[in-house]
Amino acid sequence: MRMASPDGACVGLDVRTEHGKTAYNGRIFDVDNPRHLRMLRDQGAFPVNLGGAPRTSGYPCGCGFRSLFVRCSRCGTDNPRTEE
Repeated sequence: MRMASPDGACVGLDVRTEHGKTAYNGRIFDVDNPRHLRMLRDQGAFPVNLGGAPRTSGYPCGCGFRSLFVRCSRCGTDNPRTEE
């Protein structure tokens, strides 16, 4: 699971293990150990949203595409937003 550091200033977290410690460096890191996930969540880390789909109605175009910008990225025409 991809986890994010709890704060913008935090650039790494350490998790104690049976053999010392494991360091997770950076603001976003991948964790595959469920025990480490629990420990990192206790320290304030949170899962990264991997949905990736914007939640907006966009600008509908005559070509059938719904662009996030006024200018259609498929055909290049300018489309005002209409209420549907």
